[in-house]
Amino acid sequence: MGRKCKNEGLRLVGIILVIVGVGLCVAGVRYGKYIAESNKNESSVVATITNITSYENSKGKEETDVYVTYEIDGQTYETQLYGYSFTWYKGKKLTLSYNPNDPYDVSAQELEYMSVIMICTVGLVSLVIACKLLLGNKIQVYRAKRKKAKVSNQLH
Repeated sequence: MGRKCKNEGLRLVGIILVIVGVGLCVAGVRYGKYIAESNKNESSVVATITNITSYENSKGKEETDVYVTYEIDGQTYETQLYGYSFTWYKGKKLTLSYNPNDPYDVSAQELEYMSVIMICTVGLVSLVIACKLLLGNKIQVYRAKRKKAKVSNQLH
């Protein structure tokens, strides 16, 4: 009785992980398409990181501000980016997307797709775990039957 309940519980967890995994993968792909679609109306420019400052906010959490400069049509702009990557440093070149109607409206292209990659990765990991939970026992039984058949064939 206890083993059957455990298997049913694992099966339920596996089914939940399949639903979560598929949902995250679909959401990640849709978000990636949304980003690509919104970038069609934007232009890109290479910017240079001019300053990175870290500080503790009022809640005690570390925040990082990143400032960049870039040139569009001969005019130099300096603005703060929303987002930060630990791989960034002062002087690093970044490709930014910007709104042609508002050159201060910028975003770092590498950060835009990072969230898509993370969402899809979590979804895929959920699916792999779900497959292991749902199919793990069946795979073990199949392997045992193959091994038994192989041994039986060798004896004959």
